[in-house]
Amino acid sequence: EKLVLWAKPKYLPLQKQKKKNMMTSKQAADYLGYSVKYLYKLVHYGIIPYSKPNGGKLMFDEDKLKDWVNNGSNYSDRISEAATYITAKK
Repeated sequence: EKLVLWAKPKYLPLQKQKKKNMMTSKQAADYLGYSVKYLYKLVHYGIIPYSKPNGGKLMFDEDKLKDWVNNGSNYSDRISEAATYITAKK
């Protein structure tokens, strides 16, 4: 009789996650045609999608920014409210 040893299970290789194309504030501002200062205001008012990994600096996902630009009508009320507030503060 042959002794059968426990064999390592065959795991499927992990699928490579799609590497997100992340941008810094400067890169995102250039991409959108805004100043960095205006981009920070959009972040402050929660108008634009962003992330802050591990509490670090602001980062922007290019795909989310594209969606945000293409679906801008969803944000039109918030943008006009923010613009009114920003201009009133000057």
